[in-house]
Amino acid sequence: MAALSYNRIRLNMVCPWNLYGETLSTYSHMFVLSGAAPLPDAAASEATALDLFFPISKLSNVGAHLVSYSYYPPNAHPARDHKVYTTEHPCDGSAFSPNNNLQQQQAEVCILAEGPTDKNSRGKQVYLRKWIHWVSSDGNGNAHPALTLATVLDKWKNGSGPSLLVPIDSDSGVQASTWTLNQHLFTRQFRKGKKRKVAVAAKGLPIFAP
Repeated sequence: MAALSYNRIRLNMVCPWNLYGETLSTYSHMFVLSGAAPLPDAAASEATALDLFFPISKLSNVGAHLVSYSYYPPNAHPARDHKVYTTEHPCDGSAFSPNNNLQQQQAEVCILAEGPTDKNSRGKQVYLRKWIHWVSSDGNGNAHPALTLATVLDKWKNGSGPSLLVPIDSDSGVQASTWTLNQHLFTRQFRKGKKRKVAVAAKGLPIFAP
């Protein structure tokens, strides 16, 4: 429940998806943010949301885009501000050069952005992590290409929106000392798609539709 004490913004994304019965998948990024004071108005919350979206827009490829954001002031359960987009805020994957032998990966393949905060009670390092979907790999297929936009994570490091809010750990309230991209690619599953229809054979055995 500690997260309720802070500003929070949820970004809802969409990207192409090829599971049975689905052509798109929607997923979310929740940011718990610094600052005990609520953002003053919807314009400030939207500016903050779009700054938080900026790194995602440069790491995800064409075909993905921001579909909405929701802003939750400190100690608020319902969202105060919410806005839906159509195609106004697309991703372009421009953090990587086209000369890096880019290979489009499946939607569940992710680039992991992570930043260390503090250590837990057992002395283990705690990280903030964001999983970026609909990404490219390098020519070998198991790592992301070299960055050509070195400042891609600066909005998360230095602050987003007019109040320069930064992502923090929801338990300790500590921000990441830095943000980096793990070189390896990871897989993070979406929700399951629609269930295939089942036909019944003459002997009562199920036959899965093609």
